[in-house]
Amino acid sequence: MPGTESPDPLEEIACRFEVRMAEEHARACPADQDALRALAYAYTAARRYEEALSTDLALVARDPSRADLCYDLACSYALLRRADEAFDALERALALGFDDGDCLALDDDLASLHGDPRWGAFMKKMGLAD
Repeated sequence: MPGTESPDPLEEIACRFEVRMAEEHARACPADQDALRALAYAYTAARRYEEALSTDLALVARDPSRADLCYDLACSYALLRRADEAFDALERALALGFDDGDCLALDDDLASLHGDPRWGAFMKKMGLAD
């Protein structure tokens, strides 16, 4: 599962810097959806999954019609091992047009879902499994 390995000290410093920069940018440009999305990614990279989830929820609340934001929300839920919410967000992303099967199949953020029977069913819906 992502986030279980010990981070390299330099990687940790870089993540803290990235989070600070993303937080400052999001504060300076509160209407900038891209700034907020960069912040969510920075929180995830820093293994601050609750904060990433909160940010992803804010992004989806601002623009609930974007499949990519629903997909990111699913990743945040999966990293927190909240499978029901993760599958709900994946279903929403699919309904909104998410079709990046390669991303889905290779995304380590979703690893906690792979053992769930719903994973195989979802992969079939995406045309990635028999």
